[in-house]
Amino acid sequence: MDLPLIAAGTALVYAGISWLVGDRFPFSRYAMYADLEGRREGAVLVVRAGGREVGFAEVIAWHGIDPAAIEPFSVPCSLHWVVFETQAWIRDHTAPSADGLTVPLEVGYRILRVPEVGAMSERFEWRAAGVGRLRGGSGA
Repeated sequence: MDLPLIAAGTALVYAGISWLVGDRFPFSRYAMYADLEGRREGAVLVVRAGGREVGFAEVIAWHGIDPAAIEPFSVPCSLHWVVFETQAWIRDHTAPSADGLTVPLEVGYRILRVPEVGAMSERFEWRAAGVGRLRGGSGA
């Protein structure tokens, strides 16, 4: 059989299945991820060290923060992969004790709300607090 014919047939079969099952993995359309109809809030994971926001990988030693506490399913978060990477990083970089860890840490969500009319509002929902050490020795 001719390769272009096989490719075209495969594409048609995939398109047909996608049309029949709708937005169900792995036959989903982009709308599954970007549909904002009726949605007025969005949540983004925030890591704060010593009162300033940092990337999760800037904290190289964590203590007192349970990765499960920052699960993304109870907030309107679309960036689950970022939360999952952060949870893995915290698990892999948790110190057995707080000895020598002096930087206060907070992990939670910045929740932005866009009302029908008016200005956007922002609130924080903190999930966990602990101590740590930053890359470069800060907090050691």
